[in-house]
Amino acid sequence: MLCPTCSAQEREVAPLIASYWERAEFPHQLVPSFAALDLAGGNIRGYGCPGLGIVANAMAVIEIARVDASMSTFLLVHSYLAMLTIELLVSGSAGGCQVPGTGVAGQAASIYSL
Repeated sequence: MLCPTCSAQEREVAPLIASYWERAEFPHQLVPSFAALDLAGGNIRGYGCPGLGIVANAMAVIEIARVDASMSTFLLVHSYLAMLTIELLVSGSAGGCQVPGTGVAGQAASIYSL
């Protein structure tokens, strides 16, 4: 799993991300390929999330941050501020219905304003 994460970040994010930083824009065009890595939701089980172990999830985030910290921040905000909060606070099968598609690659992204 980590090798595809490394190569995808180096191939698709590294060549483009500096121009987004310079324009102060979010790289929307990178989201579909980023979502295809199937890392959203990290260690959450169910709802279309990968259910990774904590070490595997941490290693994936480290590899993403090695190429660009803003993409790892995007993943962490989506997975933990949004998805994990819903998973922890909503009981039973209702959790998957609160934000449809958040755990499924590329269908939706949760955004928090900090």
